[in-house]
Amino acid sequence: MDPHSFTLILQSHIAGTSSSTCVGYEGAPLTQPTRLLLLGDAGAAANVDRLRSTLEQAFAPLSPAGTTGCDGPGRFRCWATDTRAARNVLLVIAGNSSPGPHLRKMVKGWVSRGFEVFGFFESGLNPRVVLPSPMHGQLGVTWQNDVREVAAEIMDIAVLGLEDRRIFISYARQDGSATADLLADALTDLRFDVFLDRFQIPPGADLLERISDELIDKAMVVVVETPAAVASPWVRYEISTARTRRLGLAAVNPGGVPPIRAIDDRARCRTIVEGPLKDFLLEQHRNQMSAKRQNLMQSVWRSLSLHVGRANVHPLADGFRVQAASQEYAIAVHTRPADLHRFRLAHQRAGTAAPVIIHPQPQRSDRKRDLLWLSQTSGVSEVDEGLIRQAAREIAAGRL
Repeated sequence: MDPHSFTLILQSHIAGTSSSTCVGYEGAPLTQPTRLLLLGDAGAAANVDRLRSTLEQAFAPLSPAGTTGCDGPGRFRCWATDTRAARNVLLVIAGNSSPGPHLRKMVKGWVSRGFEVFGFFESGLNPRVVLPSPMHGQLGVTWQNDVREVAAEIMDIAVLGLEDRRIFISYARQDGSATADLLADALTDLRFDVFLDRFQIPPGADLLERISDELIDKAMVVVVETPAAVASPWVRYEISTARTRRLGLAAVNPGGVPPIRAIDDRARCRTIVEGPLKDFLLEQHRNQMSAKRQNLMQSVWRSLSLHVGRANVHPLADGFRVQAASQEYAIAVHTRPADLHRFRLAHQRAGTAAPVIIHPQPQRSDRKRDLLWLSQTSGVSEVDEGLIRQAAREIAAGRL
């Protein structure tokens, strides 16, 4: 099979040896083609192999063809290395001692290209000792008893990317601050961008507009259920906004208070013990965000198929290629407001087609002005996710 058909590539390599593996997944629903490279020294070889096997099984259901062997050159010679539209993610699995020269050289080369790098090490070890120096300034991920504990974290990194790791904590200050702080710490440990209102809203800000904008910019809302939260109009507003904008929605209820009915009980955690809480947050985030992206993609596909015709709509990893009557369109679909990076990628990938971004538009007027300027400057049309049907009619007529 042509390696270029893969939307997800999983490689492993033991630094300083010829030991390498490479498999691919065709049609995996990722935001962009992604290559993961598991890397470790000889001392971490068993853990690299164990984690690779777990990930291969976990990723297989994402592809209609399952796991497929790749005959490409691998490592730095992989086609993804020089493909600007692809994500290249290095996953360094640390051993129990200082990294060797081959591992240090590979990490340095990876970082010099501007690629993403994540470090994983056993709890109790010093990351400044077991990870290469270019990684000392970043937060590492630890496992307690088995390296396979970090598989869920890696799936989040691959399937959702970093842009969806944004969570809004909804709570009542009267009786929920302590749990909200604990929740924020747990999410920060998992490398989420966390919004907690008393930390991040500047004095004098338009509170309702800022809260609404922060909600839309986040992928998921986690509610701290306490007696005051259940009765709070602010918390009700935040839950309502999450449901209206199809954000992820979960709850933490350690005190056994009557739950908020608007939140599915399957998305409720009744403990604040660190391990189970983190597992719950990762699972809910991954499952709900994957479902949200799939639902949005299906909604866009249905509207385009209705107005342009199914034969003219070609699904891609993060959108669609559409041949209308007089114009070809390259459509990128995003679950949160697009930023400069997303506009640049849409422009680069479009080629001779007309680039379009479908996303939830921000609430704040200043961000809307910035978005309009960015759209006009880049030549990338942008459409709010609530106006998909109207946009499909415009695309069919070649007017967008």
